Amino acid sequence: MAGKKNSMFKNIFVIALFVCAVIQTGMLWLDSSSSHNFFYYLFERQFAKSGSNDPAEPITPNDTAVGNGNNTFKLFYDTDEGVDEAIGNVIKNAVLNSDEEVVTDFLWQDCLNVKCVVYEFGMTVPFNEFFNGLGISERKAPKSMSGFTCIAAVPFDGENKNSIVYFIDDSSSESEAVMYTDSVSPELSNEIDRVLNDSANKLTCISTADSGFNIFKSNVFVPQFSSDKSGFYSINESPCIDLSENVTAEYIESVTEQYFGGYTNKTVSFEPSGVYTIADTTNVVKCYPYNVLEYFSYNAENSEQQQSLSSAYYVCMEFLNRDTSIKTDYYLSDVRVTGEGALFCFDYCVSGMPVVIGGDLRNRYGIEHAMEVLVSGNNVRKFKKYNSNFAEDSSSAENIYIDFLTAVNYSMVLKGGDDNRIDDIVFGYYLTGAEDKAGICWFVNIDSTVYIIDVEDGSLRIK
Repeated sequence: MAGKKNSMFKNIFVIALFVCAVIQTGMLWLDSSSSHNFFYYLFERQFAKSGSNDPAEPITPNDTAVGNGNNTFKLFYDTDEGVDEAIGNVIKNAVLNSDEEVVTDFLWQDCLNVKCVVYEFGMTVPFNEFFNGLGISERKAPKSMSGFTCIAAVPFDGENKNSIVYFIDDSSSESEAVMYTDSVSPELSNEIDRVLNDSANKLTCISTADSGFNIFKSNVFVPQFSSDKSGFYSINESPCIDLSENVTAEYIESVTEQYFGGYTNKTVSFEPSGVYTIADTTNVVKCYPYNVLEYFSYNAENSEQQQSLSSAYYVCMEFLNRDTSIKTDYYLSDVRVTGEGALFCFDYCVSGMPVVIGGDLRNRYGIEHAMEVLVSGNNVRKFKKYNSNFAEDSSSAENIYIDFLTAVNYSMVLKGGDDNRIDDIVFGYYLTGAEDKAGICWFVNIDSTVYIIDVEDGSLRIK
């Protein structure tokens, strides 16, 4: 009997050693990067559930504004890890540790007149999906609102001695809001100071709500400039994939390997029009000579998995993170739920400013955004990308002659009518596809019509 017990203990001990060896091997293989280790996902990553066991991720904002309480903000479109981690902790702690409080007669000044971070989403985000992505129970979602368009996090409120998180829906004429509270967050306060003191971020903004500009339908962060309006440059474009005459099939296969799982047998074909097609049994990639790439997966059509918005976004981001050819920052600019699945649209940004795809490029190549990812059954079914990278050209300065009030006046005159109110105004690069560098423009949105005003010569286009 003792021999059997010893044998059983030996078996248990051997199994334990085996598991430890596998974990250690995974860490060594991945250079101790636990965030990429399979066991990290089993034991550490918080899996949010929305009708399935699939991992989920909260939708990221369209842009982020960081303010000091004196109507001075820094605005950026790409993510900032320090800010995102700090505000994520504040949001999660506040929602978990307090009950919702409905804010009647919400005013933007309630959060803009103190140090704060504002996430703007550009769409209505359902509470349950966002909370699922954070690993928070749907039961913590407010009863009075189903979704929000902005989040404002205040790390310290002098009167109440706490942190406040506002969830705001300004999609209608009267903004709705709920708030959660938690203890003071010095981490978020420090991140705000860091961003505001970062000279590399050139976009210093004011808030239209805090400034009393009633020509705007809701709060907008509008760039302001120093007296000499210097420090802004054109951008250079370079293709992600070289399709020159000397390209080989081996090169094309190697630069598209990220779209295929494992070591599969692939075929590479070339058409006289200049299109390269790479395919295996389930996936197809097409590289067009005008810097557009398309991906299609037949495997995704056979998936019957139930997906939520947050689980689909997780799949989308995992797919994009594997694309090593993307060297330019990008941000989530739109989300659409279609009959085929969830479509996530992204646009590039350089030096914290968006790169807008021009009308000629959209009409010529059928691409509205820099990247479009269609997720169905928690699998990427289609992917379309403007296959270029962008970088600031410090040798080519942009002259800023047109300020935002002039751009607004131009747009309002063209629109006609004294009762028009502006939906949004954006300051960014306009990509036309012409040989000259992409210039900087104002983009003024009034009732779904976008007026594009060149900041140097005031020339105007309508999108």
